Formats: sequence, structure tokens, C-alpha cells
Amino acid sequence: MKKSILLAVNFLILIISAVCIDSHDAYAETEYELFNPTYDADKDYAEWDCIYFGWYPQDSADENDLQPVKWRVLSVEDGKALLLSDRSLMAAYYNMSLFDKPSWGSSHARFQTVQFYNKAFSKEEQEMILLNNELLGKIFILSLEEVCNSEFGFCANPETKSDTRKTTATEYALSKEGDVTDRWWLRTRGEGVREMFVSASGNVALTGDYLMNDAIGAEMKYYVVRPVMWLDLSNNDVWGYAGKTASDGNVYSDDIPTPTPLPTNIPTQSPQQDLTVTPSVVPSAPVPTPVKQPDITVQADRTFESGKLMYKVISGGKNKVYVCGVRQGKKQVKAVEIPGKVYHKGTSYKVTGIEANAFVKCRKLKRVTIKSKTLKYIGKNAFRKGKNKPVIKMPKKQYKRYCRLLKKSVK
Repeated sequence: MKKSILLAVNFLILIISAVCIDSHDAYAETEYELFNPTYDADKDYAEWDCIYFGWYPQDSADENDLQPVKWRVLSVEDGKALLLSDRSLMAAYYNMSLFDKPSWGSSHARFQTVQFYNKAFSKEEQEMILLNNELLGKIFILSLEEVCNSEFGFCANPETKSDTRKTTATEYALSKEGDVTDRWWLRTRGEGVREMFVSASGNVALTGDYLMNDAIGAEMKYYVVRPVMWLDLSNNDVWGYAGKTASDGNVYSDDIPTPTPLPTNIPTQSPQQDLTVTPSVVPSAPVPTPVKQPDITVQADRTFESGKLMYKVISGGKNKVYVCGVRQGKKQVKAVEIPGKVYHKGTSYKVTGIEANAFVKCRKLKRVTIKSKTLKYIGKNAFRKGKNKPVIKMPKKQYKRYCRLLKKSVK
């Protein structure tokens, strides 16, 4: 009897050592410290920390195709962050009237930021957005001074064609009616009835541009808008770290968590308490009413890619997936993260398993971080064994259960 018990214990030790496990870190929540941008004036090069916060249409013209919004961190102070959208998210003409001088307080651009506020954020998220001041409101756009502030990661010379001010407009923004360009508005007045903007080349048009397409103001000009806000960082359940973005276009995001889940209740249209906009000319384009994101279930056994990994939708469960390997071209990956949730075309999926042989061909894989707390299955030979076995880190509370799953996977 004693011999049998001893053999069983030795076998268990052998099995667990076959897949090296490191459990000293708990992954209940991962906290990230955000930093101010870095800017090299000699190279005109900047890097920004980024976060995900809110959901909004971006990669299609479909109002209901909501995707996580990525923001650049321009400044961090006293537990709050000044954020600028990574891409231009909406299109707007500036003035409500063809004949009034530019004014942020009554502009169509501000009217659009109010609609964005109501559509992109849940009630809980809205509560974390700080009121900057009564004039600017909760969501605003940058001024000339701010877009030339090197502490925010921008080139100080407004006339320089700088990559630090370049961005791209979303397909959703460009799909709106009107003469939409990829120039983005500033809230600083130019000459006369002109308004300043940032060109596609990254320089500021100091003279500004007329707000209509011809001398008699027959048609408003649509430029794009990059929203700005101050965010209270104390509730990190509503935002997620999104790596770093550089002015040369590179994105450093190898170790980022899954974006914040899509709100279960899209907020109803209610204007910001600090803002009353009374346009002298009502915008011709109707403002869409926010619609609750449909609960889409992808057909079982269908696969899709997200980040470095491939996922397979499983049958018998609503919106559940298994990790089935790394995406094409990623076989040389050295580290992977198994998230708790993954997002595909606006739908949230719970990660509940790892397919057999999922990572067995990843010869250089050294580190696996399991953040999912809902794994119920790890398939046979999901990970390599022997001297090339990876180190596996897992949530502390799931350690024993996941060890049993790993034990079964190497039988």
C-alpha cells in the first residue's frame, strides 16, 4: 500500500514537472502604471502609453459594429489622465451657422462630441470622465497651445510637418455625409471666420480654413475630430492598458490585456449636464440613436484570429471559445497570454479551454501566462514537454484545478 502511494506521488511530481509551472503571481487584476509621453526633439520622435476605454464604431460604416476605443495618454497627474483618441473617430463641420464666427461652445464639432459621449460610454464609464470646465465640457478637442506642447509628445513648432501630430481617420468617420477630409479640427480660431486644423502632413494650419465650401457658404466643410478627455484612473475595471504607440507608426503591445468588456447596456441619449447646445442651424445629418449591441454567436467550430492567437468557437456553450494555437506566421513566438475574454467583430467570447496540440509546434515558446479563470479543458499535448517546455503562470486561486487539467493533458 505504501509503495503504491509513493509511486502515485512520484508520478504526480513527474507530471507537473513536465510542464514547468510558476504560480507565485496572482492575476485577479493586473494593474498598470501609466507614464507621461517621451519626446525627442532632435529626432521629432514621441512615444505614448495607450489605454482602451469605451466602445464606438470604427472599422466599418455600421452603427452597431462597436469596437474598443484606443486612447493616447498625453499627461498623468494626481490619479487622472489626459487622453487623446489614437484615431479620428467622427466627422463634423465646425460652426452650426454658416455666418457666425467660430465658437467651440456652440459648434457642431462640440455637438458631435456630446453624441459620442452618449454612444461610446456606459453610465459607469461616464462617471469616470471628469468635467474639465463648463466651457469645454467633458469631451473636447485640443487647442493650438496643446497640440504644440512637447510635454504631451508633440513637436513645439506648429508649422513643422511632424509625425507626432499625424493620425488616421476611421472608416466610420470617413463614411459620413459631406466633404470629409482627414484634417482634424482644433478649437483655436484662425483668421476671421476660419478655424485652425492639423493637416494630413502633421503641421498646423495657423490661418485656418473657411467653414464652408464656397464664398457664399453653400455647403459646410467636414473635417474629422479627435476627442479629448480627462479620465479618473481609480477604477481600472473600466479601462485596460493598450501598450505603447510611437509617432513613427510602431505599436508596442506584446504584453497587453484584453480590452474592457463591451457594456451590457449602451447608455441612453442624455446630454451632458454641463452642456446645452442651441444651434442656429440644425445639422442636416440626423444623429443616430444608440442601439444595444446585438448578442451575436458565431457558428460553432468556426475559427478566428485575435492578437497572436487563433480561437475556435465551441458548441454547447454561448459565446465560448478554445485557444487552438497561434495565428499564421507566429510559430516563433516566445511568449503568449491566454486571456479571460476575447473580442471578435464586437462580440465578447469567454475563453474556456486550450485545444490539443495548440502550442506543440511553437519550439521557441518560453512563457505562457494564463489569465483566464474559466478554463475547463486543456487538450492532450497542448504544450511542449521536455527541455523545451514553457514556464506557465496561472491565477493563484485556480492553481490546483489547472494543475489537474495539465496532468490530464500529458497522459
